[in-house]
Amino acid sequence: MAIKAADQITMADLTDGCSVNLSMDSVSMSATATDKLNAQREFDIVVSAIRGSELLIPTAVTVGTLATNVTASVGTLGTATTIHVTFAAALAAAGSFDIEVTIGELTYVKKFSYSIAFKGATGTAAYQYYLYVSPSAVVKAEDGTLTPASITLTSKRASGTGNPAAYSGRFKVEKTSDGSTWSAIYTSSANESSKSVEVPTDAKVLRCTLYLAGGTSTQLDTQSVPIVSDGPKGDTGQTGGTGAAGADAYTVILTNESHTFAAGTSAAIASSTEFNVIGYKGATQVNTTVGTITGTTSGKITATVTNNTSKTTKITVAVTASLTAKQGVLTIPVTVDGKTFNKQFSWSLALTGGKGDKGDKGDAGDDAITMVITSSNGTIFKNTSIASTLTAHVYQAGTELTSTQIAALGTIKWYKDGGSTAVATGASLTISAGDVTNKATYVAQLEG
Repeated sequence: MAIKAADQITMADLTDGCSVNLSMDSVSMSATATDKLNAQREFDIVVSAIRGSELLIPTAVTVGTLATNVTASVGTLGTATTIHVTFAAALAAAGSFDIEVTIGELTYVKKFSYSIAFKGATGTAAYQYYLYVSPSAVVKAEDGTLTPASITLTSKRASGTGNPAAYSGRFKVEKTSDGSTWSAIYTSSANESSKSVEVPTDAKVLRCTLYLAGGTSTQLDTQSVPIVSDGPKGDTGQTGGTGAAGADAYTVILTNESHTFAAGTSAAIASSTEFNVIGYKGATQVNTTVGTITGTTSGKITATVTNNTSKTTKITVAVTASLTAKQGVLTIPVTVDGKTFNKQFSWSLALTGGKGDKGDKGDAGDDAITMVITSSNGTIFKNTSIASTLTAHVYQAGTELTSTQIAALGTIKWYKDGGSTAVATGASLTISAGDVTNKATYVAQLEG
């Protein structure tokens, strides 16, 4: 199938170094009726927050809009914040709700989903399988020591609406050291209901999977265990005090990192381009100061800085007709809170070729088809508060096509992070909390 037009857009989620977790983020409830839950169910969700090896107490926890027959109350269990959720017997449909967790001045949005397994025709009782992993996170100290040094996997299953009991299946534990490549560190050779597995020192996340007894072809449940690193500690005082917390990470962005200037057959055509310098400390935008830019040539290519030492620092790069070099790089030193980062801006000339002999007139070609993706709420978000709709606009001969005209050409398909399987079809795609972890790239293609 031919790709007639395509475009891509990158969505970024800037978050502070804090991980907010729910003890459970979804539940599936067995119903004893064909059209409703038919019996009240209650669950407690424990809210936890971790920064390095530090357990944080949320400033506030609030629950979003709830469906009819669903209630929730926020309370405490010891020092932990809990949400007690009650599903009334009359509940008849699956759904979800948001949980907003505030840590200081920052708010993180988590989503809790629930579903109902309605009663069907009487038959063999269905099984529900559960994988439990303890602990839910492993702490890595500055010297590389892991606490604890191993995790324990336990499997259970429940028959129908009965209570879970021990189940012997197969376990598989994988690790990732770079966030994208996974390798197995343990695979069951026989059925077992529990297993202790040592944590590799180079692991960043462990992925634990429970399979049906007899092999690793039927997956039943999966849990992930993050390895959270403890930040460096300061010197111990005379009274044995704790060192200062580690500093937030810095991010420096040029809103444009390359540009092609129009040119004649041998030299540039006088023109300019401009872009902003943006700095973040953690997820907070801070002032940026641009130092002496290198790589410029007086009278040929210059770089001018305006609004320096602010949150709106701007750089204008201009070329004159004297510029004959085909390409180059400007090095831009940017200082944030006394720390300097060297950013690079690449430029090139689009030279006009010499005029050739006039060729024979060819057949009229088809009008060009192009695509542009727009985001209803920008591309940079903070602390998982992501809410935006991506729209693919298709143009032919400079005129935007209607949905009917697009359908005559093919189908718009959306792909995420280089994947080969479409995640959605249609001209629009809604992005919400949970769809983007740090950064995600979406590509829309008109295929037909």
